[in-house]
Amino acid sequence: MHDGPLLELTRAHDVADDAVIESLKFLEDDFYLEIKHVHNTSKLFHSVKLTSNGLDEYAKNYIAGYDSLAKEVVHQIVNLDQMDSREISKALGRPILLINHIIGTLERQRKFKVHTSHTGDYNLHISQVSPTLKRMLD
Repeated sequence: MHDGPLLELTRAHDVADDAVIESLKFLEDDFYLEIKHVHNTSKLFHSVKLTSNGLDEYAKNYIAGYDSLAKEVVHQIVNLDQMDSREISKALGRPILLINHIIGTLERQRKFKVHTSHTGDYNLHISQVSPTLKRMLD
């Protein structure tokens, strides 16, 4: 979302533009948002994107059962040999983008390798599972 629609929404709630920009910069400094800036234009910014950190913080506060969901994903991989994020999403009844976020977090922790499917269905394929992943179930 770029500055126009965002500022229109916040103005509708009587939030000053300066306060919005200050808040966005604060969230960017704490790695919750990524702000893409535009040079030589009247726009304050081109877009705002939620980072992995931001999504994680949102999920912890607003998605019921999020704290135990990572362990459920690990269970699917380790005990049920699910190596496909689409299948894990179906089995747990959770949105694919949320499952992919958890899988991405585990990949950054080097628990396994992830291969992206370029079919447009957001499917991730898991391989080379580390033995340390089992320890997350203890």
